[in-house]
Amino acid sequence: MARKKPKPRKSRTPAPPRSTAARRFAEKVRDRIHGSERGGFVCPFCRHELSWENIKTSEIEVTIYVREKIYYCPACRGFLGVSSWHTEG
Repeated sequence: MARKKPKPRKSRTPAPPRSTAARRFAEKVRDRIHGSERGGFVCPFCRHELSWENIKTSEIEVTIYVREKIYYCPACRGFLGVSSWHTEG
């Protein structure tokens, strides 16, 4: 039985070049959201400025060995993320 040759992949069309002003603005927004600017980041729901010092958490014990920490905005109480870990028993 002969194998068929795979079809060559079509190349993606490159995105149109952005102006330098648009690029600078996009970088500022990215830095602000990811926390590179002034050590803080913003809530995606209410745009309240957050930092690790003022973010609110709620910790729960799911089972004897599993704990979860829920992060939320102190201004609007919007859900920001969760971390989960196992403890040794």
